[in-house]
Amino acid sequence: KPQAVRDVALFDVSVPDPPYAISGKPLKWFAHLTSLLLVNVRLSQASVSDLGFDSLPHLRKLWLAETSISSLPRRLFRECTVLEELYLYGNRLEAFDAISDVASSLTVLSLADNALTSLDTLPILPVVRNVDLADNALAGLANTEKLAHTLPRVVRLNLAGNNWRSLPCILPLTALARSLRSLAFDNADS
Repeated sequence: KPQAVRDVALFDVSVPDPPYAISGKPLKWFAHLTSLLLVNVRLSQASVSDLGFDSLPHLRKLWLAETSISSLPRRLFRECTVLEELYLYGNRLEAFDAISDVASSLTVLSLADNALTSLDTLPILPVVRNVDLADNALAGLANTEKLAHTLPRVVRLNLAGNNWRSLPCILPLTALARSLRSLAFDNADS
């Protein structure tokens, strides 16, 4: 009985493009799912929308990693209101649009190895403790006061492997000093 399944993991799978792509929201059969790993599962943009994340109100951990997607639909996770850990590493994401609906429940967010160039549109993540933004195309932190407001409880922040112009661009991170315990930082060009 699929409803009783709590954890699903798929690795190294290719999903064909339409018209043979995923259809019928296959995740609806796993309404009690709490953990879903889709790693190195090649998805088309259309396939991501058709998976049926709106059928997963109990989902707590999601790995949607190394899928080659460049964007996520804005309301993709709107029903995943208890999602605590979101791993979106190894994609080609350029924006944070899809995480707004789960921002209040996330404690872990991994967006490493994507195509992010700015943190300006990062939504407020009131309970997030661990943020991994390594290996993107971030070049500076223009508004660190905003970042401190956006990540008020961050304990671990990984900014390594980005295109930092100079060390002074991260010095204002002292605004995060109340909670920050670990900061990883180096330059991708060094």
